[in-house]
Amino acid sequence: MSEETLSGLGLDLLRTLQALLDEPHVSSAAAKLGITQPTMSQRLKRLREIFRDPLLVSGRNGLHLTPRALALRHPLRNFFTAFEAMLRSTSQAASVERKTNQSY
Repeated sequence: MSEETLSGLGLDLLRTLQALLDEPHVSSAAAKLGITQPTMSQRLKRLREIFRDPLLVSGRNGLHLTPRALALRHPLRNFFTAFEAMLRSTSQAASVERKTNQSY
């Protein structure tokens, strides 16, 4: 993946991808994120361009994840776990720093 591609892959698109991996139905994933179905479809189109993969394909019983999408599931979940841990730790550090500065 090129630097240009990575710069276009923001947190909103990563959240979109996670929602689609968890719920491979465009309407349901959109509702989960609180966005419209057309917005979700636009984001899916962009994700397909970035990953050069359809990610979701039509099957007998609705949409199914492609092998590439399935391969992204675990690393993306790990990314969000690490990201949330980073936010918690920096929030705690900032809280300690504020308390320290207030005591002077």
